[in-house]
Amino acid sequence: MIQKFTEYAKIFKALSDEKRLRILHYISAGELCACELLEKFHITQPTLSHHMKILSNCRLVRGRPAGKWTYYSLGADIDKDVLHILTCMNETEGGEDEFTLKTNEELKQAVKEKYAKLALGKAEDCDSCCTSAASCGTDIMMNEDYSELEGYAEDADLGLGCGLPTKFAGIKAGDTVVDLGSGAGNDSFIARAETGESGRVIGIDFTPEMVAKARDNAKKLNYTNVAFIQGDIENIPLPDNTADVIVSNCVLNLVPDKKAVFAGIYRVLKPAGHFSISDIVTVGKMPEQLKSTAELYAGCVSGAMEREEYMQIIKQAGFRNIAIQKERAIEIPEAVLRENLSEAELKRYHKNPDIIRSVTVYAKK
Repeated sequence: MIQKFTEYAKIFKALSDEKRLRILHYISAGELCACELLEKFHITQPTLSHHMKILSNCRLVRGRPAGKWTYYSLGADIDKDVLHILTCMNETEGGEDEFTLKTNEELKQAVKEKYAKLALGKAEDCDSCCTSAASCGTDIMMNEDYSELEGYAEDADLGLGCGLPTKFAGIKAGDTVVDLGSGAGNDSFIARAETGESGRVIGIDFTPEMVAKARDNAKKLNYTNVAFIQGDIENIPLPDNTADVIVSNCVLNLVPDKKAVFAGIYRVLKPAGHFSISDIVTVGKMPEQLKSTAELYAGCVSGAMEREEYMQIIKQAGFRNIAIQKERAIEIPEAVLRENLSEAELKRYHKNPDIIRSVTVYAKK
C-alpha cells in the first residue's frame, strides 16, 4: 500500500505542471511525434525532453525512437484512474473550445517570436518558419525567384514566401496597395514599383522586429510612399475601403482564424478592389505524420488548409471572380520521407505526392 501511495504521489507531482498535463491530454488521442509536440506547445527540445522524462518515470508515457525523432504515446500500463481523468478532460463541456483558444494564442505568440529572430538574423529556428531551402539547408524550395522583378530589394528578401503575388496582382499606377504579413518589405517594394510615386503601399506585420527592419529598408531606399505598421491581420488595423489591391505571400497559413482574415480583407478593399494571395494548401486531408514531416522541412504546413475549404471561405466572405492564378506542388525529398515515415505512410504519400501545394489566388470585391 505504501508503494502505491508513493507511485500516486509521483504521478500527482508530474501532473501538477499544466504543460505536462496538457501534453498528456494531447497524446491521449494517439501516438505523436516529438516534432509535433514541439510545434503544438511552442517549447524547445530540452524543455520537451525534461517534461517527457518526468512523465516517463511515472510510466504515464512511453517513447518509441524512429529515425531522428521519438514518438510518444500513453504508457502501456497507465493507471486506470489516471486514464479516467484524461477521459473526463476530453468530455468536459466547453473544454475543447478553451483549449483551442489557448493554443491559437500560443501559436500566434510563437510565430511572433520566430519571425522576430529571423528579422534579427537568427535563423536557428527556421525549421518552424516559412523559409527557403537556402536558409534551412534543405532540398525544398518554397519561395520563388524575385530577383528579376522591378523593385526587388535584396536586403528585404528573407526567402519567406511561397509565390509571387505581386506579379499577378494587376497593380496600376496610383493604386493603394496593402501587403499583409509584409515581413522585411520585399513584396511591398515590388508593389511600390507598380503603383509608382502617385500611389502608396501599406505593409502590415505582426512582429515589431520585422516592422522595424522594413522601415529601415524603406529609409535606405528613400521611399516616402511606403509605410509599415504593426498589426494582427485577423483584425486589420485600417479603415474600411482603404485598398485598391491587397497582396500577401505565405502568411495566412500561419494565422489560426482565416475566416476573420478574409472578412477583414473584404472590409478593407474598396468596392471592386481585388486581392492576389500566395499561400500553402493541401489537396485532400494530410495525415498528421506527413504534416509533421513536411513542417520540419518545408515550413508553413501545420496551418495549411484543404484547398476546397480554403476557396469556400473566400466565397463565404463575399468575394467573386475567384480564381487560382498559379499552382505548383511542394515536393518533399525521398530521403526525408524515408527517414520520418513508416513504409505504410510512405506508400500513402506516393499515392498522392502532390498533396502540398503553393497557390496564388485572385478574388474581387
